[in-house]
Amino acid sequence: MLHWLLAQISPDQEIASVTADGNYDTRKCLHDITDRGAAARSGEDGAATAAEDVTKRHFIA
Repeated sequence: MLHWLLAQISPDQEIASVTADGNYDTRKCLHDITDRGAAARSGEDGAATAAEDVTKRHFIA
């Protein structure tokens, strides 16, 4: 679903960051966000977490 939402934004429009809840903390969503050159942020527990931390928490651990 995130891919379709991002596709609605013109490719020439810069996206600085995408903030979403933990449901979007998946490898696919992270790739969709970074493919657009944006920073991925997670609003888990009300605290934003950088994409590197999201990657560590879900894909390395």
